[in-house]
Amino acid sequence: MFVIFLLLALALARPVHAYADPGTGTMLYQVVMAAIIGGVFQFRKLASFFRRRRNPKK
Repeated sequence: MFVIFLLLALALARPVHAYADPGTGTMLYQVVMAAIIGGVFQFRKLASFFRRRRNPKK
């Protein structure tokens, strides 16, 4: 359903006269970098959890 909506939105696109302030790119960059760094941190934490569970200390 989302794909159909996306295709329709792209097919029926009209020119817009809009303005994006200069800080928008910086904000998007910050959000993407935070998501990547947070994802790496979470992956390492999860991998560590499974390693400890597989090889418990005696």
